[in-house]
Amino acid sequence: MSDIVGPRGLVREAVAFPGQGVNPVDAVRVLAEHAGHPLVDHLASVTDGHVEWWPEDLADTRLAQPAIVCAGLLAVEDAGLTATAGAIAVGHSLGEITALAFAGVFDATSALDLVAARAQLGHAAHVARTGRMVAALKLDAAAVEWVRRVAIAEVGGVLDVAVVNGAAQFVLSGDAATADRVMDLVATAQNDGSKEIPLDITLLRNENTARVAKP
Repeated sequence: MSDIVGPRGLVREAVAFPGQGVNPVDAVRVLAEHAGHPLVDHLASVTDGHVEWWPEDLADTRLAQPAIVCAGLLAVEDAGLTATAGAIAVGHSLGEITALAFAGVFDATSALDLVAARAQLGHAAHVARTGRMVAALKLDAAAVEWVRRVAIAEVGGVLDVAVVNGAAQFVLSGDAATADRVMDLVATAQNDGSKEIPLDITLLRNENTARVAKP
């Protein structure tokens, strides 16, 4: 959370909601501190009665995503921040849904319903066709496109750019073997400091997810 100075010098509070890459210890701590809260009770209802939370639970996308949204909304409630009081909200990836709920686009329980359904969809796509997400750091768009095409040419499968976090930070998502090859290519790229990071997220943002989503 921070303060933003508006065009007329007015100070407004701003809050940023994270994606799935949060510290699971922090998220679980927030849930434990709010045991019995109506939103935590609703979280249990959308996660098949899950009530005792441990950091290891957040390795499962079906549990992690609704838990992280719930923890984010509880945290701003503790801080006394509300959109009606003028606070500004932004979100990264999954956090966009949290920010929308904070802003009143839909209520908090609807946000948990939505995220739980989304996470189930991602899990179904993963079961149907095992995939992986990998972050490529300190490579520009042209270099990322090159390693993506080379990996597909060598291994086959599907691999797409799922997220653009910045000019030199991209997340690719697709078939596990193709993503593994991208990791090798990024690791040997002739760029100072280029780095690959596998992401423990089973929600695949590519044509596989869209295929599962179709009725």
